[in-house]
Amino acid sequence: MVLELQQHLQLVHVLQQRILCLLNQQFHPRLLPQKLLQRDDEVRAKWQDTLRYVLVDEYQDTNPVQDEILSLLASEWNNPTVVGDVGQAVYGWRGAKPENLIEFPDRWPGTTVIKLGANYRSVPRILDAANVLLDGMNDDRYEFRLIPTRENKPRADHVVTYVADNEWHEA
Repeated sequence: MVLELQQHLQLVHVLQQRILCLLNQQFHPRLLPQKLLQRDDEVRAKWQDTLRYVLVDEYQDTNPVQDEILSLLASEWNNPTVVGDVGQAVYGWRGAKPENLIEFPDRWPGTTVIKLGANYRSVPRILDAANVLLDGMNDDRYEFRLIPTRENKPRADHVVTYVADNEWHEA
């Protein structure tokens, strides 16, 4: 009898875990706004009217769900504004797609792209190295040059590079 009860409780626990897993897949908190905006015309219209101008910073770090939310919110007025730098995309591990930024002008016809190349932080020698890396990006839509505004300093006479064997060594 006790063994039967333990097995029954284990089964209930397993079922609870599976139900929670299914709920998380279908109703993950980040998915709720997207699903609501997709399915409810009235809610979408209310938010589109409330948010006539939508600005998203660090757009290179948006994931497909966030990109879809922007599309749903900004489609009525067709005037989203995004800011980002593909060279600073750091959230690929959580599903971010820098392509969202690169492909933005293709998906939003009439987009004006303003590239801010002036760099106020780094000296020319560092930016020369960064420009070599940027030149190596295999995407013609992302041609970009960093322009120094500072002078070289004596300590910045060379750039040291390190090639790691793997991600662990890189970290």
